[in-house]
Amino acid sequence: MKLYIHILFLLAGLMVSAQAPRKFYTRFGGNGYDVGYDVKQTLDNGYIITGSTSSFGQGNTDMYLVKLDSVGNKKFETSFGGYSNEIGKSVIQLIDSSYVIVGYTSSIGIGGYDIFLVKADKNGNSLWQKTIGGTEWDFAYSLQQTSDGGFIIGGTTYSFGYGNADGYVVKTDATGNVTWSKTYGGANDDEFKSVVQTADGGYALTGYTKSYNDIDSGDVWVFKLNTLGDSTWCKFYGGSKEDFGNHITQIQNTNVLIAGGTNSESVSGNQETLLLALDNSNGAVMLHYSDPSTQNEYYNHVTQALKGNIVACGKTNNGGAGTQYDGIVDMYTSTYGFLYFFSVGSLFDEELYSISNTRDKGYVAVGKTTSYGAALDDILIFKMDSLGSYGPNLTSINDSWIADLSVTIFPNPADNEVNILITEFSQYKNLKFSLNSINGTSVLGSKIVSDKTYINTTEISSGLYFLQLFDENKLINTTKISVVK
Repeated sequence: MKLYIHILFLLAGLMVSAQAPRKFYTRFGGNGYDVGYDVKQTLDNGYIITGSTSSFGQGNTDMYLVKLDSVGNKKFETSFGGYSNEIGKSVIQLIDSSYVIVGYTSSIGIGGYDIFLVKADKNGNSLWQKTIGGTEWDFAYSLQQTSDGGFIIGGTTYSFGYGNADGYVVKTDATGNVTWSKTYGGANDDEFKSVVQTADGGYALTGYTKSYNDIDSGDVWVFKLNTLGDSTWCKFYGGSKEDFGNHITQIQNTNVLIAGGTNSESVSGNQETLLLALDNSNGAVMLHYSDPSTQNEYYNHVTQALKGNIVACGKTNNGGAGTQYDGIVDMYTSTYGFLYFFSVGSLFDEELYSISNTRDKGYVAVGKTTSYGAALDDILIFKMDSLGSYGPNLTSINDSWIADLSVTIFPNPADNEVNILITEFSQYKNLKFSLNSINGTSVLGSKIVSDKTYINTTEISSGLYFLQLFDENKLINTTKISVVK
């Protein structure tokens, strides 16, 4: 069966006159370890980032809060913490423009680590700080404002509960005072990594469990609670190898969607990305999708756009841009049809921890990089349009493979034909393509000489491939293509 790849170029002059979504990428940090764990668009169309810094602040590692404007310029940066370690894992902006950040601290509190909840004004000045936990270790990874104006926190506790580590969920009022807390788990390690309030007023959480089913490697763990924190259903998902959930969100059809990783469903024994959709009312599995690969990769976060597309980010060894791990962004339709893939990174390790929607129908993602001249780890942020294209860099990054190139591919997976749409083609001088197998071997390649290039792939078997585009022999885009004959 023949497969044809149509590469179509949309010239800028033929595009509809409209204000283009802002796109940029940049990195920032100091001489230490600086990581971004969460990012949200702010009310003024800028961006707020929380994470950790050992370059700035009071102690070994401090909770880091950074505000950017709409094009990525830094407006302020501040840190919270004491003499030891603090990490910021999740941030939200309230209607009064203030910020609430959650993470954990070993500088203050009564345990080795305690949940650290901080409220700051619109300029980053501390308004109040709270610690939550017992005499052992307690961690928070996820935060959401609830419908009553308070907050729900998901994490892990070693201070309370039944086993070594248990899932920990805490409800507070608007000033950070605990109204109730619950622990869930068994005799072994269990952890909540993400929490969301659902449309029925209850809460859904995901993470992993080693107390039930697979006690050696762990399974995806999904809990549904009512408004008071009592369990309404509990589900486990996985096989005989490691499986985990990193993030949960409620999507437009009211199902809850989990993003994480799976080794049990791997075709090659490696770790693969996992999307898992469950019925919010009873926990029935509605869909599970693991992306076939021969390299390790997993998702850290997932979001759904207003038009329904599902976008996940994480870490991959499948990107081809660097010799180690790269950040990954995958885009799907609302029915989980694969649309688009790209990896971000250079010679060393990159990872994306959080992705969220923006009001221009695009996305913003944050993580870390050890490339691009970073001393150790630097925060890496990407602002993308609705197609996943990210624009020219603002500061510090000079690697030419990242370019202002938008690529739309459909259908993907493909049977007989793949359509590839490239915008802003006129800015390139000598465009070429290379179609590579997942082990890096080039199976097709040619110069692109017209606005429609037909590639006959009769001799190419079904599988996963990377379409790489070059300009003047510089890599400017990598896209994953699944061929199914």
